[in-house]
Amino acid sequence: MNGRFEGSNTGFLPTPRANDVKGHNQRRNQDCLEGATAFGMTVSARVDWGRFAPAIRRWERTMGRSAPCPTQASSALCRWLDSHPTMLCARWLVRHAPRRFGPVMPDQPECDRMLECWRRVSDGTDLLDPIWLTGGPIPATLMPPECVLDLWRERGASRFSFTHLSPRFDEWMMGLPDGWLTDPNIWTGVQGNPRNMQLRLCGNGVVPQQAAAAIRWALGVRGRICGGKGDEL
Repeated sequence: MNGRFEGSNTGFLPTPRANDVKGHNQRRNQDCLEGATAFGMTVSARVDWGRFAPAIRRWERTMGRSAPCPTQASSALCRWLDSHPTMLCARWLVRHAPRRFGPVMPDQPECDRMLECWRRVSDGTDLLDPIWLTGGPIPATLMPPECVLDLWRERGASRFSFTHLSPRFDEWMMGLPDGWLTDPNIWTGVQGNPRNMQLRLCGNGVVPQQAAAAIRWALGVRGRICGGKGDEL
């Protein structure tokens, strides 16, 4: 949707679709937005855009702002944490999150000493970003360390996905201002799932920049047909 990859002869950024809201698209490949976030991008403390990086950078320049994280903590994970409050207790995480699996590595004593130093200066709040306490969407780049996620999986959270497609990333790809669809104030009191509705709106919408380009082209054609310069937009 945002032009060809720079330096490449094939490929576009995947087009948002209304059925991205339903989870894994049936094709399960990188041709759709949900498939691209699931199979074409790596999210940890930062996003590795993979083969989509040139198109992402080009659209960042067009939009004048950086791309948001493409995924966020799933509602299923947030509901599970609400019903298991000890999993978000920082002091509990300090005691239980650092775990060893398999044989002890030669550098384990040093790791243990470093861990002990960390415990003396931290109450564990650095394991979770403060956004976890706000109740809002949580970008996947702000998920806790993998050792914490492993604990959650061990305690029964492995039956659902930890992350899913972020409407804010979809909104950015559509060329809309930040918060145009995702501002939580818009959805106050609205019945239904705001995330689902936001993704549907993006999937059924039109990229404003492309619509403007089409109108300019049509006005130019009309101007040439009428023997004039045409109206400017």
